[in-house]
Amino acid sequence: MPIAILPSGDAGAIRIRELAENFAKLGNQVTILCQLRNGTYGGIATIKRIRQVDGKILGFIFSTIYGLFAGIATLFREKYDLVYAVAGLNGANAYLVASLARLPCIIEVNGLMRDEIRVGWVGWWRKAAGYTMSWFEEMSFRRCHHLIGVTPEIKEALIADLGLNPVKIVAIPNGANIDLFKPIDCKQARKQLGLSEVSHLVIFAGQLAAWEGVHYLIKSIPYVLQEYPGTKFLIVGDGRMNEELVKLSEQINVSDNTIFTGRVPYDRVPLYINASDVCVAPLIRARNEKANYHHFYCAGLSNLSGVRAAGWRKLGRNVLFSAVPAVGLRDVR
Repeated sequence: MPIAILPSGDAGAIRIRELAENFAKLGNQVTILCQLRNGTYGGIATIKRIRQVDGKILGFIFSTIYGLFAGIATLFREKYDLVYAVAGLNGANAYLVASLARLPCIIEVNGLMRDEIRVGWVGWWRKAAGYTMSWFEEMSFRRCHHLIGVTPEIKEALIADLGLNPVKIVAIPNGANIDLFKPIDCKQARKQLGLSEVSHLVIFAGQLAAWEGVHYLIKSIPYVLQEYPGTKFLIVGDGRMNEELVKLSEQINVSDNTIFTGRVPYDRVPLYINASDVCVAPLIRARNEKANYHHFYCAGLSNLSGVRAAGWRKLGRNVLFSAVPAVGLRDVR
């Protein structure tokens, strides 16, 4: 079956790569409209590149409009049976393109934009723009053929908050690449990362967004250092809060104990997790009561044993999660 995934932004590269790879394994032909080069997807799909221009706001507007017209041109020139998209303004674009081409559209929902705006969007103009995009997102939810919620809580929110028909929504939890996320010796992992001298290592791996709660983790560091002075905190990932979090670590004098790696290659993420003593997901309640706590990096090792967070414990890792309903603490006993 020819499947078009459009448009895919930089932030969703890992998720889209795994999705496309598994579509291809099932015998489907996958085309991805994205801002990234073909190397990002390892040749597993046909890539239609969306052009970019410099500047956050101008770049976003340009890539959104370009992606819309590129999607229309792609679907009308070539034959496809299905359009797949991840929620957000990209999902709204995908629905519009699919409807013009008279193709079924499936949208994957990892959280509601309205919740993210309340938590992490600062400034009246950002919130105004955000709620406008949220309106388009919710419009696409109502009109697309099917929705995939990555937790049961998201499915319930789509039904309760937006009044959507339960028949068109299915809850499918995020998976992980168990061929890549495998346990290795902690000392070996630290040696490869140049962290052999570290006595204790705490890791967060994921997107640096407000709802991930990394600022609370950093604020807790002075208290940890009182008991374990040699502890290092490894922040793996990137996002809009990166600069703010670095400044916070400097303001409270913990920058020497905090390592910001930035974005790392996907195949090296298991190395960082295996090097840790404690894996932390300090999610905040405001957004994550509904959303999926398994951001992609952490899902790998937790799913290795087939039992979410308990998998880390079986690997000898201590696990610390926020007590929010979607985290599923019932699995960690």
